[in-house]
Amino acid sequence: MKAWRFIMESVLLMSIAITTFWECSEKGGPVHPVVFRIAGEWVWIMSTGGTYPRMERPEAGLILKDVYLPNGSYQRVRNDTLLVRARYSLTTRNSLDFIRFTEVTTVWGPRDPYFNSVYPVDFTNDTLIIGNKCCDMFAYWFTRIHPE
Repeated sequence: MKAWRFIMESVLLMSIAITTFWECSEKGGPVHPVVFRIAGEWVWIMSTGGTYPRMERPEAGLILKDVYLPNGSYQRVRNDTLLVRARYSLTTRNSLDFIRFTEVTTVWGPRDPYFNSVYPVDFTNDTLIIGNKCCDMFAYWFTRIHPE
């Protein structure tokens, strides 16, 4: 009887785990596991790299925020103005994670070529780095915004 109870509890726990980690995206496909790590709000803190290596930081008063929702929706906001709305997807190749933006709509300002490619992403819990696959290895650094 104890063995049967153990089996039933194990099946229940496995079902919950599978449901949690294999949720579906808005379009019905499975959600990439990295989505749960990238989902949230991130504020741009600096960019580094370039042909002549440099570091760029936001000017005083500028808050550039990227918002990633678990359903694949993306928004870029400058201060309180929505600049870009898009969809994003993540893939993994050779143990590296990559992000791609699709269905890009520029709401305000010029169209940004940043959204035209696939970029490697790397992050810890509080730092997101989106690299440029070009030879100058330019990278954009973001820090997570924690809800209060």
